[in-house]
Amino acid sequence: MSSRSPAAELSRAQYQEIAERVIRESLGGEGMGLITTADETGVPHATWMATLAISDSHQLVTLTSPDSRKVKNIKVNPNVEWLITGRNFEHLVYLSGTAEIVSEIGEIKEVWKLIDNKDRAFFLDHAASGIGFAVIRTGIQSARLVIPKLKENHKIEFKNSWAAQREVVRG
Repeated sequence: MSSRSPAAELSRAQYQEIAERVIRESLGGEGMGLITTADETGVPHATWMATLAISDSHQLVTLTSPDSRKVKNIKVNPNVEWLITGRNFEHLVYLSGTAEIVSEIGEIKEVWKLIDNKDRAFFLDHAASGIGFAVIRTGIQSARLVIPKLKENHKIEFKNSWAAQREVVRG
């Protein structure tokens, strides 16, 4: 339920535009996303991720330590949820889907090229062996835009706009 009058409600396209702006800002360099995973017993683990991009296949990709808890969790339970926020937390975008750890070298190289803000991947300074990072790829199955101040919650469709978002991010 919204605190605005029905006449003041935004259109579906306007909600879509807000959600896309939030994603664009978060993937455009200085943004971050919160990924929540769960272990084999269902115990949740949430952590901020600062290296995000959209892959050619329109999936959310990120770099992380190969020894991280989230990697271990994804291997036993691939269901994840991402929280992407606007700069002032007025708009929240929840992206739910299935994640996997990428093992194909060609794809890992492609993701490495997509990530602009690798300097924020502090774990790279402590890599003991191998390439020193893992790639998490999330196929998004559902998306919601939440506007807490207005008590609004809207299902958002991203299937047609992922490619456009990627082009804006790579710009």
